[in-house]
Amino acid sequence: MRPPVNRNLNQRIRQALYQLKKDYGAPIDIYKLASSETDARTGRKISTKTVTHVRRAVVVPAKIDRIAQQTISVISANKQFVTGGHYDMSQRDFIIDRHDVPALPELTADDWIVYNRRKYQVKTVEAFEVDAGWIITGRELVGEIPQQIFDLRAESYLELEVSTSSAEDVSKRIFYGRGQSDLELDVSASRSD
Repeated sequence: MRPPVNRNLNQRIRQALYQLKKDYGAPIDIYKLASSETDARTGRKISTKTVTHVRRAVVVPAKIDRIAQQTISVISANKQFVTGGHYDMSQRDFIIDRHDVPALPELTADDWIVYNRRKYQVKTVEAFEVDAGWIITGRELVGEIPQQIFDLRAESYLELEVSTSSAEDVSKRIFYGRGQSDLELDVSASRSD
């Protein structure tokens, strides 16, 4: 049995997500690790991953925390803290509308987000009540190269025209737009006798 649907709540959430995407939206890429295998002979790791491009996701400013790393020996000796490592950890929240990525399954800790050429490991994923979106907390992996996958496609309208003038006038037009190519031939023959 499905829970009752509050249509007013759905509409309010969609309006809020639309306004947030309009004000704070930025493009991100979500990477999912499909499979990972290691070749026994060469030791080479082969990873298969899928990428989902989100045109507008809400990107919340990063929170930076200073973390102190201590070893167990320091803690167990109950002495004053003498040595250890300090590092800054950056976390960022991403809000994604489910209507923008309907084919994307649930995210796990093996997945990552690339935003502004920086890689963020998925730390937590919270779903909205009516499955309207996700709030994803990502931890930045400093110094790691994102190894992005770029989808090449033509996004602008381009018209090329080639003409020859001789006994026959032949014009060829090639149109490219929105990732598809259509070929239109306009052949007109004229003879001057």
